[in-house]
Amino acid sequence: QSGVFGFRQDYETLAGQGDKWTDHRITIRNANPFPIRYEIDLPTRSSTQFLNLPGKLLAKPGKRVWAVAIPANGTTRLTYRTTPTGE
Repeated sequence: QSGVFGFRQDYETLAGQGDKWTDHRITIRNANPFPIRYEIDLPTRSSTQFLNLPGKLLAKPGKRVWAVAIPANGTTRLTYRTTPTGE
């Protein structure tokens, strides 16, 4: 995130069923005294499919982007599931 300092991103693998699916959670904390816009890039050309993403994804060349505004001193969480595409 260019130009933004004072944030932290933590990643967790929550659960999974072998090679069928895996649940993930990303927690982003904004320690700034002002709101920030935070983006997570999700590749479109990969062997992984992303499921159960909240909200609308933005389309950018070669990727989809999950974007969120995080309030000053706020926290947000992204929970999603991945499955292999079989490629």
